[in-house]
Amino acid sequence: MDVLPQQPVFKTQVLDDVEGSAHFIRTQSRADEPADVFNSKSSFLKDLAQEISEINPELVQELDRIVKGKPEDELQPKQTQSSDIYDDRDYDTDLEIDDEELGDRSYLRREKHDTTGALHYVRHCQEVGVVPVQFFLRHHKRTQFVMRYHGLGSRGAQALCIPLEKNTYITKLNLEGNDVESEGAISLCKMLSENLYITELNLAENGITANGASCLCQLMVANNRISHLDLSGNHLTDHDAVLFGEMLQKNITLKRLYLSYNNFGDLSGQVFKDALSNNDTLQVLDLGWNLFRTTGAILISDGVKENVGLKLLNLRMNGFGAEGAKAMAHALMHNRTLMNLDLSSNRIPLAGAVALGKGINSNEILTDIKLGCNPLTAAGALCLLAAVSGNENSEIKFIDLSDVYVNLDFMDMKHRLIGERDIVIIHGSMEAEFKRTNKAAKKEYLKALLLKNPITKIKDFMTENGLRLIDFFKQLDKDNSNSLSYDELKRGCEKYNIELSDTDIMKTFKLLDTDKSGDIDFQELVVGNREHKILRRALLKEIAILEEEERKKLEEEKARKEAAGEDVDDLSFEGLSREEAWEAMEEVMKAFLETE
Repeated sequence: MDVLPQQPVFKTQVLDDVEGSAHFIRTQSRADEPADVFNSKSSFLKDLAQEISEINPELVQELDRIVKGKPEDELQPKQTQSSDIYDDRDYDTDLEIDDEELGDRSYLRREKHDTTGALHYVRHCQEVGVVPVQFFLRHHKRTQFVMRYHGLGSRGAQALCIPLEKNTYITKLNLEGNDVESEGAISLCKMLSENLYITELNLAENGITANGASCLCQLMVANNRISHLDLSGNHLTDHDAVLFGEMLQKNITLKRLYLSYNNFGDLSGQVFKDALSNNDTLQVLDLGWNLFRTTGAILISDGVKENVGLKLLNLRMNGFGAEGAKAMAHALMHNRTLMNLDLSSNRIPLAGAVALGKGINSNEILTDIKLGCNPLTAAGALCLLAAVSGNENSEIKFIDLSDVYVNLDFMDMKHRLIGERDIVIIHGSMEAEFKRTNKAAKKEYLKALLLKNPITKIKDFMTENGLRLIDFFKQLDKDNSNSLSYDELKRGCEKYNIELSDTDIMKTFKLLDTDKSGDIDFQELVVGNREHKILRRALLKEIAILEEEERKKLEEEKARKEAAGEDVDDLSFEGLSREEAWEAMEEVMKAFLETE
């Protein structure tokens, strides 16, 4: 047998490894296993102990205890159960582990100071008959401990509180979807009253009712460390809201509170109104997917009006309606801290959109507003955009109008806003409107979109003057820097009478300056030209399809009239110039939109 190299040997580690091998031989040997096989295994263990003892004589006694000190019947090939409180090798866990993980017993070492709580956890699980969670034993030294939908239950949560009380590593605890219920929540509260390190707690979807909520709120009043609390999806009611209202008026450290997917209704409105009026430290409040209707919506809006600390408010999927939207608009006129507001799916009609537009028009703090999935109508969507456009001091960077149909005026204003400001606007389709009106309107809109594109105007200039892309680039690059600044692009457009407004020039510059360097190099110009060609082909293809459908429809109508003996009047623009035909079409569109 090869001699092991002379090196320092850590006593605890070596003993644990040898004892683990002995334990494996005793517990994994089958009752019907031949004696010579078992003897071979035992011989291997003795040889291993002999080799180690030659390197470090100090371990002889311990090795002898492990190999020979056990009663004779315990060394026979049969299944036995370990009595070592620190050894869980014969103790089932909720997860299967492979041989490599089985060999790592660092969390069960005999430490003088158990800063992770793992030793106490295994001991307690054995005492109460609960299966220890191997996931915790693997990850108990991480600062963020996430164990979602693990089937922990109330007893499992109580057992987990034993190590968590002593653990000095974990600062963020996520036990979402573990059905700990109120009993487990109460145990967690007792643990948190002793633990000095956990600052974020997620107990969403855990079936916590009034008793658990009461204990948590009492903890939050006394605990000055937790800054993040998530109790979403626990079916909390108006009765429980009183607890949270009192807590928010007394707590000064909680920054984020998530209470979505509960059953708070109008009776909770006054509670949250008082809490928001008197709390200036809470920054994030999530009350989405609750049961607030008009009365509750108005009360919460009044609280927002008086609040001086909240930055994000989620009220998605309630029932604000027109009156609730009006109250929130009034709050936006006075609030000076709220930056992100979500009122999606709140049954807000056109009247509510108009009111919110007034609030947005006078607000200088809000950066994100979400109003998707509301019956705002195209006119309401346009009103909101006009409010942002009319407010020079507006800080809005993101508008979400998902699933809200828009019209042509909205699209024009959207493109103008994007050209003027750094803003993202999401909205619904125009398809429904085109189908509801006529395909001719869609065709003319697509043509206008193509003609109004500033790059189209630059391309038209190049075609008329027989210029290549590189020629155009060099004529504008006056300082020979192989790049175009905004000023060079603007001066070039003015010099060659390219009809582009300042807004169009800025829009073109931002569109072509893909790397946001502040200059347009030739490669960026090539890429922009290629993308414009792709867009142009797509628009022309769609226009051709619409024209073909329109031609077929006219032919079918003409054939029908001929078959019925009716007079056939051919509608034609022959004899009209392009400008005259365009003016005639604009008159038709204007009259049509007015009727809408």
